[in-house]
This record gives sequence, structure tokens and C-alpha cells, in this order.
Amino acid sequence: MIVLIIDDDINLCNILSEILEKTGYTSIISNNFEDAVNKIKKENPDVIFLDLNLPDKNGLNALKEIKNICEELPVIIITGYATVENAVEAMKMGAFDYLVKPLDKEKITLTLQKAINMRMIKKELHLLKNKIETPSEEFLIGKDKKIMEVLSLVKKVAPTNLTVLLQGESGVGKGEIAKLIHRTSNRKEGPFIVVDCGSIPDTLIESELFGYEKGAFTGAEKRKEGMFELANNGTIFLDEVSNLPYSAQAKLLRFLQDKEIQPLGSQKPIKVDVRVIAASNIPLEEKVKTGSFREDLFHRLNEFMIYIPPLRERGEDVFILTDYFIKQANKEFNKNVKSISFSVKELFKMYSWPGNIRELRNVIRRAVLLADDVIYPEHLAQSIQLISFSKDNNKHTFCKKDENSIRNKKDDEIQKIKEALIIAKYNKKKAAKLLGITRQALYYKLKKYKIDI
Repeated sequence: MIVLIIDDDINLCNILSEILEKTGYTSIISNNFEDAVNKIKKENPDVIFLDLNLPDKNGLNALKEIKNICEELPVIIITGYATVENAVEAMKMGAFDYLVKPLDKEKITLTLQKAINMRMIKKELHLLKNKIETPSEEFLIGKDKKIMEVLSLVKKVAPTNLTVLLQGESGVGKGEIAKLIHRTSNRKEGPFIVVDCGSIPDTLIESELFGYEKGAFTGAEKRKEGMFELANNGTIFLDEVSNLPYSAQAKLLRFLQDKEIQPLGSQKPIKVDVRVIAASNIPLEEKVKTGSFREDLFHRLNEFMIYIPPLRERGEDVFILTDYFIKQANKEFNKNVKSISFSVKELFKMYSWPGNIRELRNVIRRAVLLADDVIYPEHLAQSIQLISFSKDNNKHTFCKKDENSIRNKKDDEIQKIKEALIIAKYNKKKAAKLLGITRQALYYKLKKYKIDI
């Protein structure tokens, strides 16, 4: 925590600074108001001690200007007995509290702690909509070596301050991995700010990220902290970073190089301690080749890249996740669905899952709502049902699986016939086409297996 002391009494400043340093705070000193304004903008202090008797500025006017720079910055007034009335007036103008000279050590530390607590509460209110939640468990479930490698990389990079670039398709869990990195890092007590770079208009992105000064543009009636300032001592997650306009890319590059930001309308940069995690569902290398993304920024973001594989590349994990989602949906809908059928399992193997884990979760929730005890193809979205009807020499086949491997499995064949009948709404001609057999062959099997319809 940084505390700025504004007072022209050098001896008092040194005494106050020594007290603060011993209690674990970083102190900086300004002996005049002009220097103090520069330090407020550059050092971004958490609390200010302000003497009402400055050589170059009336104390109440100084407080007013500080509040214009940052309305939420707590200001503790230092005053003598003769100016207590002015201190009370300062409280009405927004000062946090006042201390009367000679200063008492206990009173200093107690008032300072209260001011910092208030500052943190106000920041938390700002951050409420971006409050970090526990990473969703489903995005971290699985035994496939590819996802295990991702989790291993997260464990290694989390304790560092490296900038992390997460790449992978939509729905693979980039946001959840970003949360996991933050929660297992040394910054876990700090804020976690999420910025969806694709949802903020280009005209607003710079002011949202880096803030602005009072009067920076029409309607800027007071200073606004940007996302980077709100994320100070924590992590900022730039989701879909490939959507950043070129001008914002330049400012982001400057931050990554110098750890400074410059709000709109400001002549002075501000230092902030923020770790950046960026994500893109489009390989940034492709954006660099087309000229829509800065190559130097790409290399800055790419200090440590983690590729999160799509669901279709994770083998049996689709079924581990399916069981998990069935249990979740059973609780949600008060159902008792036990499993997926053989044919659904075959469909899941063939389906490409373009929406990845997020899509699988939605598919299972819908199916559990419709099913009784087992999920059949009829409970799935039509787009998945149709996967089974791939054309082969202008004929429809029900399953790509090698029939030789299941020919002797009587139960599996009965199950397939029943499910084909359900999908075909018990039209035997259509069911036979789905199974890739003639109608006569279907009649034979119905009789052979004593299947009632």
C-alpha cells in the first residue's frame, strides 16, 4: 500500500514516513501541491495525508482538486488546533478524517487502517460484477493426457508473473483456466478483472481499459479509473484479445513493456502492478499475418502460451464429462437418468463438438429433461441425430462402427433396432434404411429377437 504525505514541514513528514514504514506501508512525500499532483497521477497512492496549510495551495482547494483527480481516494487531513473548523469543513467536502497536531502514533495507524479498509470496500463495489468465482469444475475434469498437460502447465506458470496467452476454440474453458491461474498465483488475494474485448465498442475500449481524466472529452465530468487501475495488485483477463483495435493494442504494448498506463487526457503515465492473461479463439499468428494484430504485441503476450485442446481431441473425456453433466442435471431437474444408450455413445464419438464442453453441457441438460431413465438419440438435438445418417454410396447407415465387432452382440443389435424404430417414429421402411438393411431383413430381426412394436 502506498501512502502520499503532502506537507511542507519536512521534519513532520520524516516522522510520519518512519511510522508508516515501520507498520508496513510505502510512503512518498511531497512538500508542495504541484509536486503532489504529479505523484498522485504517477504513483497511484492508496491513501493521502494532506496538511491544510500548504505554501502554494489553500488546503480546502487542494482537497477539491484531489477529489477531482480521484473521487474515491481517501484523504486524511492534518491540522493544528487553530484550524479545526477548516478540518470539519474538509470532512463535508469528502475528506475521510482529520488528525490534530501533534500527531499520535496510535491515532495515525488506526485512522490509516480505517481509510484503507474503506478504499478496499469501494474497490470491491466497483469490481462486484467482475468478481472472480471458483473455476467451473467441468472445465477441469478429465483424464486425457492433453488436458492433464494443460493443468500441469497451469501449475508451473501460476506462481510466476509471466504474461500468459491461452489459445483454443470457443467453449474449451479458456476463462476457467485463467481463473485457475489467478487463484493459484501469488496474486490470489487481489482483484481478477475480466474484459471481453469483443463486446466493447472500439470508441470506448481505451477509456474502459485505461480510464480518463476529468475534461478528457465531452461528458467526462470526473476522473474514471480504467480496468487496469482496478486490477492493481491482481490479474486482468483480456478475453478475445484479437478484437482489440490497433490504437488500444499500442497502449497495451506500452503497459507490457513499461508497466505504465496513460489515461485519456492525462500527460503523466501511472504505474500499476497487474498481471495479464490474454485469450483468443483465433490463432493470433494468423491475425499477425493479415496485419490486423501487432507482431510485437503478439510476442509480448506470448511469454507463456497454453493451448487448450477441443473436446473432440480428448478421447474418453467426453464420457467422463457426460456422466458429470447427467448428475448435475438430475439434481437441477429432480430426475433420475442413469446413462446414455449405446447409440448415443456412438453418436458422441462421431460428433465434432464445435461448441466443445459448453455445448456438451447444454446437450445433456436438454436430454436429461426429456429422458426417463436412459438418454436415447431422440432426446438429442436433431443436428446430432443426423450425424448417424452419413451417406455411403447414396445409402444411409446407422452407425460407422465396424459391424463385425458387434455382430455377435445380441443385446447391442436389439438396442440399435429399437432406437432406429424410435427415430423413425416406428416407420419400418425408414428404420430399415437407418439400419442399412432391407425391410424384409428388419421384419426377420423383429421376429428373431421378439421385438414388440
